[in-house]
Amino acid sequence: NQSMSKIAMLTPPETGHLNPSLGVAHALKRRGHDVVFYQLADRAARIEREGYKCRIYGQAEYPVGSIEREHAELGRRSGWNATRYTAKLGERRLKLVCREVLDLIREDKLDGIVADEVMAVGRTFGEILELPVVTLSNALPLKMSSEIPPPIVSWSHRTGVWGHLRNRFANWAIQTSSLYALRDVRRFQCLHGQPKLKSLNELASPLAHVTQIPQEFDFPRQDDRSQICDNYVFAGPFRDVGQREEIEFPFGWLDGRPLVYVSFGTLQNRLGRRFQEIADLCGKLPVQAVLSLGGGIKPEQFSSLPSNVLVVQYAPQLELLRRADLCITHAGMNTTLECLALGVPMITIPVANDQPAVAARVVHHRVGKRITLRQLQSNHGMSTMKRAIEALLEDVGYRDRIGQFAQKIRSAPGGEIAADVVERTLAS
Repeated sequence: NQSMSKIAMLTPPETGHLNPSLGVAHALKRRGHDVVFYQLADRAARIEREGYKCRIYGQAEYPVGSIEREHAELGRRSGWNATRYTAKLGERRLKLVCREVLDLIREDKLDGIVADEVMAVGRTFGEILELPVVTLSNALPLKMSSEIPPPIVSWSHRTGVWGHLRNRFANWAIQTSSLYALRDVRRFQCLHGQPKLKSLNELASPLAHVTQIPQEFDFPRQDDRSQICDNYVFAGPFRDVGQREEIEFPFGWLDGRPLVYVSFGTLQNRLGRRFQEIADLCGKLPVQAVLSLGGGIKPEQFSSLPSNVLVVQYAPQLELLRRADLCITHAGMNTTLECLALGVPMITIPVANDQPAVAARVVHHRVGKRITLRQLQSNHGMSTMKRAIEALLEDVGYRDRIGQFAQKIRSAPGGEIAADVVERTLAS
């Protein structure tokens, strides 16, 4: 058994990043380690309720309530517009991290750093402070390769010369724009005598990089097998699918008919008209449907609901997915991984960021279908949705294929694998 270590946890404030990082923190805490989070004020109460110390930065620029306002604006956007806005938010926050968090970590006299890849400065902080760093990819890894498309596009997997050329060009375009957006990080590196970031692949720690996607769910690749064997680990979901949020729900309402669970996450969830259309469609099908609205629109905004459709602000997602026959989702990484872990086929409606790339993997592995926002918003959008629902409920092949993912994920909890990697890295 390794002696107790004091470990910094750097993660963005978004639920899709914070929740899996908490999963890793819980695994480390169970082993006797002390984890300290460095976060914006809006997330301090949540982190402290989970039993961790939270060091707050950026209080002047980000007083309590700031994150909710940013998320409300993000929820009104989609596609590249939303992705660009997300990048601007990241740029603004990273400036604060560079300005304040390094000194906080230095004060706290830590033994190591666990950093979400999106934070961009985890590796640099470790090199400045001479601390070991483990990188977590809570979203799709920013591991650019000519063999697979970049992690923010909806392209399918293609082999051969043209596929490689397409990926190389897209990688170049994304790297160029990203390095410009990370200019404050690069200035910070120069200021502290560190080499400037030249590639997104350099964001990850050379010591250990752990992603919460299972290797079987990624596109096939050959070019970095040696790295995968050494320091790049496919762990599976970091959150324990045995844990569930304490959210009240009328489970007695469920009557045994096929259950369709609908959720567009906590960010891009303000598609009120689409929620109403999906509710009306499900009302005509021999199913029950639960629509979880997240932090966007309110249940009272629905004009009318069929008797077999229930709309709630928040739902106990894991408990409902255990009972569900189908999930309609935005293809957020965490909801997708929960569907994989619990064997629930998906209809994905990707909105922004890495969601189109996650949806492309769902289609590639034939564990669900994809409907684009453009298709959904067309005159035939609900006809397309109806055909997809019927196909997934009737074709047992989807459930069989996704059941294989569920079996694999349950056999090796990702949070424990990540904790193993952290302990090995700190001990080396």
